[in-house]
Amino acid sequence: PSNVPCTLPNDMLSQDIGSIAVEGSSCENNGVYTINAYGGDIWGQRDEFRYTYMTMEGDGEIIVRVTGFDNTVSSGKVGVMMRERLTAGSKHVHLKINSSKRVKNVQYRTSNGGNTLNGVKYEKNLDYPAWMKLVRTGNIFTSYFSEDGNDWDLVQELNINMLPNFYVGITTSNFGQEGG
Repeated sequence: PSNVPCTLPNDMLSQDIGSIAVEGSSCENNGVYTINAYGGDIWGQRDEFRYTYMTMEGDGEIIVRVTGFDNTVSSGKVGVMMRERLTAGSKHVHLKINSSKRVKNVQYRTSNGGNTLNGVKYEKNLDYPAWMKLVRTGNIFTSYFSEDGNDWDLVQELNINMLPNFYVGITTSNFGQEGG
C-alpha cells in the first residue's frame, strides 16, 4: 500500500548506478525487498541499474531468493553482485537471471572501465522462486543457483583481483522501460 513507508535495514543502502533518467527505489518489508529500476543495462563499459547493497570487507557471501519480475521487458535483469566501486564502469561479478528466465549466467568485468564479459550459462530450467548465491574467498568468486535454497548447482568460479573493501547486493535493470 502507498501509506507504507519505504525503508531499508540500517546496514543496506540503495542507489542508481550510471546515468539514469528516472530514479529507482528499494524497500524492505518483513524480509521481502521490492525494487523498482529504470536503468538501461548491466553490460559494456558503463552500467545503468539499481543497486541495493551493503559494504563488505574480505570474504563473504550473499544469498537471495527471487520470486519474480513484474512489468519488465525481456532483457530486464535481476541478480546478485559483488562490485569494487559504485561507479558505472567498476569491476564486478554479477550472477543474473533475465525476466524471461531464459538467460541465467555470470557476467563480470575484470578491470575498471573494461568490457563486461559473459561467463558460463546455466542451462537447467529455473522457475520462481529461484535462489542465487555469490561467494567471495580472497579473489575467487563462486556463483551458484538453487531451486530450493538447499541444493546448490555450481555455475562458475572466477579469479578477479578486487579490493578487499567492496559492495555486495541485489541488482535490477529494466532496459529502457519506465515502470517497474
